[in-house]
Amino acid sequence: MLYENVFILRQDLTPGAASSLADKYAQLLEKNGGKVVEREEWGLVDLAYRIHKNKRGYFFLFHIDGPPSCVQAMESAMRLDEEALRYMTVRVKNHEPLPSVMMRYLDRNREAREEREAETTNDRAKD
Repeated sequence: MLYENVFILRQDLTPGAASSLADKYAQLLEKNGGKVVEREEWGLVDLAYRIHKNKRGYFFLFHIDGPPSCVQAMESAMRLDEEALRYMTVRVKNHEPLPSVMMRYLDRNREAREEREAETTNDRAKD
């Protein structure tokens, strides 16, 4: 069966620690007969509201292929892990191609911010 899982990790983790925790969840899936077909890291993103005193969180997307038992094992581990703020898994008919809509949105915002910063730098250089 095919699944998509999005989870949020605490903001006080380092990027490396967040990535290694995502690796741990991927290994747990493989240990239980599933596999992460594709993985996407969205980085540190602002939350719409505070979750356990966190204003931001590291977001990850997994495209999973495996039996329901592997997803249940991963969700159980996330439920017990204090570093995981939220998670959501949905069953899908097929996986959407990467980059996801969220990643395209983040890239577009990053490019717009870089353009604004470049314009500001150019304006300051002229003055």
